[in-house]
Amino acid sequence: MPSLPAQCTPFKETISMAGPTDTAAASWSVPRTPSADGPSGKAAEDAVEISRPTEGKREYSPKAAAADRLLAALEHYVDENPSSTSFGAHGAHFSWRSVIHTPGQRRLQSLIVSIFTFFTGIPICMAITGLLLLSRYTAPFMVMYLIWIFTFGRPRHPLCKHQTFTRCFVWRYYCDYFPIRLVIPRPVRRRFDKERNYFFVYHPHGIHSFGAIVNFGLDQNDASKTLHGITIHLQTLKVNLYVPLWRQLAIWAGCGDASASCIRKTLRSGPGQSIMLVVGGAEESLMAKPNRNDLLLFKRKGFIKIALQEGTPLVPVYGFGENNVYSVPELADEPWIRYLMVLWKQYVGFAIPLVRGRGFFNFNYGLLPHRRPIVVVVGEPLEVPHIPNPTKEDLEVWQGKYIECLRKLYNEHRGIYDLESTGLRIMQ
Repeated sequence: MPSLPAQCTPFKETISMAGPTDTAAASWSVPRTPSADGPSGKAAEDAVEISRPTEGKREYSPKAAAADRLLAALEHYVDENPSSTSFGAHGAHFSWRSVIHTPGQRRLQSLIVSIFTFFTGIPICMAITGLLLLSRYTAPFMVMYLIWIFTFGRPRHPLCKHQTFTRCFVWRYYCDYFPIRLVIPRPVRRRFDKERNYFFVYHPHGIHSFGAIVNFGLDQNDASKTLHGITIHLQTLKVNLYVPLWRQLAIWAGCGDASASCIRKTLRSGPGQSIMLVVGGAEESLMAKPNRNDLLLFKRKGFIKIALQEGTPLVPVYGFGENNVYSVPELADEPWIRYLMVLWKQYVGFAIPLVRGRGFFNFNYGLLPHRRPIVVVVGEPLEVPHIPNPTKEDLEVWQGKYIECLRKLYNEHRGIYDLESTGLRIMQ
């Protein structure tokens, strides 16, 4: 099946025909103004007629029927708008027509994403800091600011999320660039209790973990409203909390530093206080490739240990399409390049993958991620016992049960969101 056009954001009328499968994607379950380049209401009606079962056809599952209806609507739209461009897994060709006729809204989305990524955001903040230190007028203030960061300005976890920050219009453009959506089925929502704490585990890491940042750090698809009373603190690299200027984004988003002490402190801070950890880490980011779902999980037992010690349910979360937004050049697979990247990670603490994205006016190279959809699906909580001192056997048993839940989550939704991939593989 061909890839769905990444720039066509489905709207409410199309998704509401999906049948009994109930999701909690904020942008799909809450009425919004239809995208200017999305399918029209006429296309949605035609999609129903096209996908209506006839005699002699086999019966589809509700999810498969919903996917067929959506695909029919998108194909109908593309047929009526032959100038539209959809980007496959290998990018698209440059054309001046696409540059001239690209809507301003999409240009604004590209600008915002180009600023707030790990590859560009930190260098920009460091450059601004350096320029301010070089000026005799601003240098004293910057020196005091740097001293404050490493003394009295150290984060005290758990941090409060600033609603003014997360509701800023800028992040809606950030979310719609890909676009990124959130799916929490109704049976899953019923399993959550606002009086309890939860340990959300996000897979895969990808290059930048866009799905985790947008849905749970910036709360752009209303996860906090869907899971009422539950506050999710995304855990990030400690360096993100100490880079001048850049650190404010992580602090205002209520992020933690991914340390065991920070996680435990957050889980013990009160009802509903929960955390999300991207367990693959920097090492898994070096394995991210389009249409691949390779996870590092067998040797990750630290999060299992904390969950058992705190008696906190584990919640598997999977970001379908997370690995598709960046391509990987062949050079990245060279042994000496891999060795240098691993060596860098060992000494610095984070990895810088060798990737190929897109630019403002081209689709084949650059640091911008490709416009490819990311759909984040939340699974059912896995109840774990409270074991203050878990043994090695306890860790292996409950890690196996968690992996089983993760595989179940992936297999249930792969038929809709991940048809072209090689399937889920847990490497080590």
